Amino acid sequence: MSRVLIVDDDPTFRSYLAELVKLDGHEALEADDGSRAFQMLSASANAFDLLLCDFNMKQMGGYELIRKVRAMDHVRQIPVIMITGTTRRIQPLVEMEGVQYLSKLSLNSDILNAIRKFIKPAAQGGAGSGNPTLPIAPSFHPESGPESASTLRSGQDDASEAAADEPRLDAEEFNILVESADVPEENEPISEDHSSPNSPMRKLVNAILAEAISREASDIHIEPREKEIAIRFRIDGALQSAYRLPARFKGSMPARIKVMAQLDIAERRLPQDGRFSIVVGGDKRVQFRVSTLPSQYGEKVVLRLLRRGKLESDLRQIFTRPHDLHCVEQALKSSSGLILITGPTGSGKTTTLYTMLQNLNEPDVNIITVEDPIEYELPGITQVAVRSDIDFTFAKVLRSCLRQDPDVILVGEIRDQETAEIALKASMTGHLVLSTLHTNSATLAPNRLADMGIKPFLVIGALRLVVAQRLLRLLCPHCKVKTDPRSEEISHLSEDDWTSLKEVYGPKGCEQCKGIGYKGRIPVMEVMPVKSHEMRQMILECVNPDNIARRAVSEGMTTLAQSAINLVKSGQTSLSEALSVYLMD
Repeated sequence: MSRVLIVDDDPTFRSYLAELVKLDGHEALEADDGSRAFQMLSASANAFDLLLCDFNMKQMGGYELIRKVRAMDHVRQIPVIMITGTTRRIQPLVEMEGVQYLSKLSLNSDILNAIRKFIKPAAQGGAGSGNPTLPIAPSFHPESGPESASTLRSGQDDASEAAADEPRLDAEEFNILVESADVPEENEPISEDHSSPNSPMRKLVNAILAEAISREASDIHIEPREKEIAIRFRIDGALQSAYRLPARFKGSMPARIKVMAQLDIAERRLPQDGRFSIVVGGDKRVQFRVSTLPSQYGEKVVLRLLRRGKLESDLRQIFTRPHDLHCVEQALKSSSGLILITGPTGSGKTTTLYTMLQNLNEPDVNIITVEDPIEYELPGITQVAVRSDIDFTFAKVLRSCLRQDPDVILVGEIRDQETAEIALKASMTGHLVLSTLHTNSATLAPNRLADMGIKPFLVIGALRLVVAQRLLRLLCPHCKVKTDPRSEEISHLSEDDWTSLKEVYGPKGCEQCKGIGYKGRIPVMEVMPVKSHEMRQMILECVNPDNIARRAVSEGMTTLAQSAINLVKSGQTSLSEALSVYLMD
């Protein structure tokens, strides 16, 4: 029977690891800190087969323990799995041989797979032989260690109103907070002072926000369920499970977030929207857009992270094809006309628009934006937020903007005929107008405007450029592997596209990408200028979008589908990921 030494000063997590080890048919021995583990290793006549070790411990940390282990001849070669509260590698350990790194946020299966790399499961019993009973992981393990020293300050939209700095918490401190938090009984009014610096709920929420920022999440989902609260992060466009919290926080956690966003904590029956900002590390501001929704088991809260520093300022980072970049730059040099960015929600339209605005933002240019809501603050630009609750709509704000002597106007979204007509007429009277539209491709934009009731002659008189875009996940460069496409994937491709694919790569999963196989995203663009006589005539005659697409391709446009396949050819993304765009084109 293999012997595994588990070293962790958190008794809850140590017991959980011991249960996993025993279920795989191994003997589990425990130590509550590095000093005790060192004594056991020194005195042991029989070397252990594996060491599971926490990084942060009070008496002797994991790094110091492993250094001592490597100095002892009889245990020098023992494999080590370092279980850390941080999602990033601990720098001093990177060069240590025989050490694998695993996050405390890992699933049962991930931990078992890591153990099985070094020791095989016992032949009888245990999880390795099909036993489905696995221990429940501790509900929350926030990032800890030297890299988690970031501080948070929460406030409403002004740094001067930010609260006192809050340090990130380690697992033991958090578990104490969870047990001691003052949570009211069901249906009892929320009375806890959530703004107090010593509020356990405040520290809990801050720890979750800090973890989301460190993992570069775009959204945080706080979902009440029957017996727990699920916390999920959207990372690179995909939702990933993060934590499970006790069900007793269903009232107090949304209440804390409502306090930060200046919402009504007593109103739990109706949806609410708000925002707040925090300062990370003393200088970086991250804004959060908050949306609450009453559900079966309580209020679901979704927070969208808006990072000012994530905006690109170079169009070449978005439009990588020379033809596309030239078309965009020419359209932005126009003193009038309409530029449309199309695509579904979450495809990066707003980021592209803001990048264009930053390239237009000069001292002699008056730029006004009309947004719902304002997602990023841009210095030197007048930004106006739509407020539907007081009938301050896109159309009304747009009319007022035209009396403010603007050179460039950004309309967050064209949603109805009235807004579309004003935007198009403004673009024909000496204003450059940028906006978004919900269509699947650039060639469908004229038809979408026609569906809103816009006359074709207005469209060809105003429209200068249409850009359709998507975001595709990039394969992790550290672990991507050559793969054979599945037959159902091949069946979706044209013969020309399939025969052009010489090598196809797919995801595998490693420490760098947290086992996902993908890391980061890349925009896929379809750029259609509207400037040739033939193109304008086809729009005027409301020609079938497929014919417009063929004409645009003959003029140099690369379709979304072809752009996606090109990324597969270059090994940057998988065929399954590209098909999400290919099948919509």
